[in-house]
Amino acid sequence: MGMLEIHKQYLVDENQKPVAVVIPIEEFREIERLLGHFSRHTDKLFPDESEGLSEPVKQPEPPLQTGKEEVRIQRMAWIKSHRQEFAGQYVALDGDRLVGHGTTIREAQEQAKQQGIPNPFLVRLPAENEVLWGGW
Repeated sequence: MGMLEIHKQYLVDENQKPVAVVIPIEEFREIERLLGHFSRHTDKLFPDESEGLSEPVKQPEPPLQTGKEEVRIQRMAWIKSHRQEFAGQYVALDGDRLVGHGTTIREAQEQAKQQGIPNPFLVRLPAENEVLWGGW
């Protein structure tokens, strides 16, 4: 079985840039036949890649928000909404619900435990004019 020889001519525009290819109709039909034969057998050659070859590419679904991501978003929204109200304090959150607050982390955690939340999200909300530093 020999290689298919294609006799082609290029059509060019006024700037001599190729814009189309002309091939004899018999060669075109042979190309179509070979492509049809190939497409019927791709499942044997590439079993994982053959599905959907004739279908349009589908856009991926947006990632589903996991429970953890949803809770993180709730916490961030709460902090943004209540930053000024609790500036300079520690807050204990259960999702977007305040379950404790105070000037120490222990105070905020104890209030949360009293409400039945043993492991709250604890964070300190700095005051607007507060200077933060990490030390050496």
